[in-house]
Amino acid sequence: MLLIILLPFDMKLFIPSYTFKLLIAFCPALFLLTFSAGIYAQTNEFSEKFSNGRIKTEGSFDEAGKKIGVWVDYYKSGDTLSVKNYVEGFFNGQNTTYYRNGNKLAEGQYVSGVPHGKFSEYDEKGRLLEVKTFNDGKLHGTHFIYFPTGQINEEINYSDGELHGPLKTYYKNGQLLSQQQYENGQPTGEFIIYKKNGKVQSRETIENWTPNNNQ
Repeated sequence: MLLIILLPFDMKLFIPSYTFKLLIAFCPALFLLTFSAGIYAQTNEFSEKFSNGRIKTEGSFDEAGKKIGVWVDYYKSGDTLSVKNYVEGFFNGQNTTYYRNGNKLAEGQYVSGVPHGKFSEYDEKGRLLEVKTFNDGKLHGTHFIYFPTGQINEEINYSDGELHGPLKTYYKNGQLLSQQQYENGQPTGEFIIYKKNGKVQSRETIENWTPNNNQ
């Protein structure tokens, strides 16, 4: 009977009594293991409130005092400020921040506290302003920055955290403003600036570039 009392309630609820007795008789180790797992799976709920009584933040801690699961922060008005996911105290999964009007401000993916995947930022009206991708904490792939109209402002390419590939900027009408090629973090080839009509305004060849003379 002692083991029956210690077992998690939900297991006793769904196991027929005769099956339960057989399992206790022949598999006591299984129930001791289940009981131990139940202890270490316990979580502690946490919440903090503003002076007006509204919830400021809420979430859960594990037995080691580390944040786990979904944590939500709120504005004093009660509107959601952010929704963040944790595993053993580290960001893990989707994190989203909101404006007071409910529109998204930013969102991104984490794995064990490290940015990994797509990150986006928006203005208060919900218009996309920026999109970038991380691979194991380092910028990777094409990073886009947008005008509020939705037109591309800048197009920047990265590889393993370094500029690599074309870097382009644009006028608000979509016409190319400038372009520069990068290899492993360093500019190479020509830096070209264009007029709004598409004609070349200037060209400059990049030679012997160092971080101190890149003006």
